Amino acid sequence: MTSQNNRPQFTSYIDTEGRKVMRVPLDKRGKEHATVLERDYLNVRRSGATGTWIAHVVNGRTYVRTNIPTGAGYTLGTVARIITGAGRGVAIRYADGNPLNLLPENLVWRKGKAKRCDHEIALAGAAA
Repeated sequence: MTSQNNRPQFTSYIDTEGRKVMRVPLDKRGKEHATVLERDYLNVRRSGATGTWIAHVVNGRTYVRTNIPTGAGYTLGTVARIITGAGRGVAIRYADGNPLNLLPENLVWRKGKAKRCDHEIALAGAAA
C-alpha cells in the first residue's frame, strides 16, 4: 500500500526494550527505510520539519534529510541533527556505522565542524 505521494506506508513495531519504533520510507520503491523512535519522529514533525524523509548522499556519505520551511522557502535539514538538537560545532556520528539507524543509542555527539543547527532552523520556520 502507498501513501498520497506514492511512497510506501510507515511501519511500526515494539522493540525488545518495549519502545515504539517506526520504519520511515526514504524512497518511492520502499527499499530504504530510516529506523526511529516514534516519539522522535513526532518531535521532528512538531519542530516544523514536516517534509518527506529522504536518503541524501553527499560526498559518499548518506544522511536522512527532510525539508524545513524557512522564511525564504525551504532548506534540507538533517534528521539526526533535529532529533539530537545538535548545534554548531557538533558532529553527529552513528555508533553502528548505519546513518539510517536514528535510534538514540546510535546517535553519538562529537566536536566537529557543523556550521548550522537544523533544530533551530525548523523551529524558526514553524513560527514563520
